[in-house]
Amino acid sequence: IFFTLKMNSVNELSSDEFNKILNEEGRVAEMKIQRVFVLLYFVIGVVMGTIPLYLYSTPIFDMDLLKHVIEIPIVVVVCGILMGYASYKISLRKLNSKSRADKEARRALKAGNKDNEETDASHDKSLKYEAVCAALFQNNLVFVVFFLMFAFWLVPKLPILPAVANYAISVLSPAVLLALHGKGTI
Repeated sequence: IFFTLKMNSVNELSSDEFNKILNEEGRVAEMKIQRVFVLLYFVIGVVMGTIPLYLYSTPIFDMDLLKHVIEIPIVVVVCGILMGYASYKISLRKLNSKSRADKEARRALKAGNKDNEETDASHDKSLKYEAVCAALFQNNLVFVVFFLMFAFWLVPKLPILPAVANYAISVLSPAVLLALHGKGTI
C-alpha cells in the first residue's frame, strides 16, 4: 500500500482514519472473510457443542441422550451459531489488525517485485488464512478451557441440576462469553 501518512505510525491511526486512507487509495478497507469460512465456523461450533455429549453420556454425568432428543440439538445449534459468530468477528478483527501491521512488509514486497497485483492477492489470501486459523485456534482453546471449568467446577457447585441443564450451561456459557468477546463487549 503506497500512501503517505501525516502521522508517524499506522498504529496511531484510529480504525476509521485507516479505512478512510485505504479507501482514498482505491483499496478495499475492510477485508472480507469468504462465505465458506463462515460455514466452517458454524460447523466447527456445532462439533464443539457435540463433543461434550460423549462426556455427559459416561457414568460421571449419566445423561440419557435418548431422553433429551429435543434439548440437545437446540443446545448444539445455538452453540454453533454463537461459536460461528465469535470466530467470524475475531477473524475479522485479526485480519484487519494484521493488514494494518504489515504496511512496511507490503512496501518492501512492492519495491522488489514487478507483479504487485499478484503479490497483493497472494499476501491478502495468506492474511485471510492466518486470521481464520488464529481465530479458530483461540476460540476452540478458550471454549475447551471454559467448558471444563464450568462442567467440573462451577456448575456442580450449584444446587442439584439435571445432567441436561449442566450440559446446556457448560456448553452455552463459554459460547456466549466468546460471542460477547467477538462483539467487543468483553
